[in-house]
Amino acid sequence: MSDVIRAALSHISQLLLKYSDVVAATAFDSLSESMYSRVSGITGPAFHLQAAAERIAAQASWTSFMESKDAGNDGASSIQDLIRLFPDLNKDLRLGLAHWLSFINQMFLRLRTSGLSEFGKVSHITVGVGDWHDRRGAACKLEYDSGAIRYYKPRSMFVDCAVRKFCEYLVRLKVISYNPCAKVSAFADFGFSELIEAKSFECVMSVERYYFRLGEFIALAAYLGADDLHCENIIAFQDGPVCVDWETLGGSECNPQMPIDNYLSRSGLFSAGSLIKTVGGLEFDHVGNSINVPELRGQPMTFNKFLSFVFAGLASTCEKIMSLHRNDPMAVRRLISLINSHESRMVLRPTTYYHILLYRFSELKYESCSKFAAMHIAEMLRSTANSHITIAAVNFEVEDIAKGAVPSFYSTTSGLKSSRGKVVYSKLQKQWRPLIFTKSTASILEKDFIRLANPTGYFGLL
Repeated sequence: MSDVIRAALSHISQLLLKYSDVVAATAFDSLSESMYSRVSGITGPAFHLQAAAERIAAQASWTSFMESKDAGNDGASSIQDLIRLFPDLNKDLRLGLAHWLSFINQMFLRLRTSGLSEFGKVSHITVGVGDWHDRRGAACKLEYDSGAIRYYKPRSMFVDCAVRKFCEYLVRLKVISYNPCAKVSAFADFGFSELIEAKSFECVMSVERYYFRLGEFIALAAYLGADDLHCENIIAFQDGPVCVDWETLGGSECNPQMPIDNYLSRSGLFSAGSLIKTVGGLEFDHVGNSINVPELRGQPMTFNKFLSFVFAGLASTCEKIMSLHRNDPMAVRRLISLINSHESRMVLRPTTYYHILLYRFSELKYESCSKFAAMHIAEMLRSTANSHITIAAVNFEVEDIAKGAVPSFYSTTSGLKSSRGKVVYSKLQKQWRPLIFTKSTASILEKDFIRLANPTGYFGLL
């Protein structure tokens, strides 16, 4: 057995004993599998380099490792062979697993102090249901022995709380007919979110209501200037589409003067020019199952049958939001104050691009050295930088990538900050404001909606 893996497995057992009041011993299997997943992420580039050098399929190298693990020696021979070929890999494994174990210890400690013992003990843990960020780790799915499920998120969730409370107020005023936010428990640097599951509808009226509320959601998202509304963040819940992550609200470089024209194409909720039978994150005509597509008795519903409901919900909500601005400006000011008093994540580049750079960095490091790899990645980032902000962020991006983490940045009142809290761009201070709706807002959003849908050739004649 590899020494570093043996030590990590032993540490997991010790943590389960230490926190036996909140985590059951049965969580060992799921934690060890998550640990091996982390090992695979660290060693993957080395496996591919070895496979290329020996002219064998990369999959064959990985299969050898997995078979060795399943046989009971935890892939020791495969990993030791790689370490002899790439000495830096040993250091990467030790540091990577040490960081992973420190993250697990911190999560268990937070579980103990959070007051969620009402659900019993955590019996199964899926570590890393999102991207891995330096100093913060990744979101985790927690399954309790009582059957309850919660998501642990190692970040501030006060913005999520602020949006949910504001939506509760909008529901009371009948501006919207439901709350499109998951329930959360927020603490200083972390929080817990309820499980939101997509379930099949039982009657056509329920689907019609869902699409009416999709129109409400689009209007609300445009009003808030929400972005990062990709398919994993939007779930086709029984009550209507629910956003489970408002982390980037108020962090957009475009706020507070984001024009309403083409808002949907920037939001992440839709993408223009798609040639497959999907429209961005919401797959209106799709193959297989999707968490953001409503189903009627197990069958996905084609979207074009419900356009009138979407536009009705959109128009109604836009009109009511304009009325809210006129009649209750104090409520809007309270929301502005709440959102701006907490940090929001700013997405500078697509996460998929960062994943490519993470992999390339490791390959270059093992082929040459860390210094050369960092210089090469920095040049790739500078060549694709399109603003003063992204240029200023390059060195911080390289720093995170060198640590095996997806770079993350946060908008605050003192400027844009890195994952380590360093000021990246002091001129970009958080000054979020909701969009000002006019009588033409609803029609603009409708036209934007149709324009984005038409490239698929799916709607045909409207």
